[in-house]
Amino acid sequence: MFANQTNPFALFCQSLQQSLGRCGPGLRKPEKDAPRDLNDPKCRLINALAEMLPSTLEEVALAADLELPTAQAYLAEMSARSRVMFNPLTKRYSLPRLPGDSGFTA
Repeated sequence: MFANQTNPFALFCQSLQQSLGRCGPGLRKPEKDAPRDLNDPKCRLINALAEMLPSTLEEVALAADLELPTAQAYLAEMSARSRVMFNPLTKRYSLPRLPGDSGFTA
């Protein structure tokens, strides 16, 4: 038996930071399903959500300049992978809040 020095919460937060890191080549390692540039719909959705308060599907699709069915499919996939949060009561999408953020949430 060995002593485990890692904190599972810290590892989880670190993985979230890596998956929600800035889009674009050279800023992080390319992952299989990670957004790469602004031509990628996932990256456009993440960038739009980063600049918005929790928003409806229509608002996010408009801000990302995507068609509604396309935005809905990508947001559903990203929320299933916990890259985007969806509140079923308000039907709004937002990005997960990372530890150390000093900003206020809506």
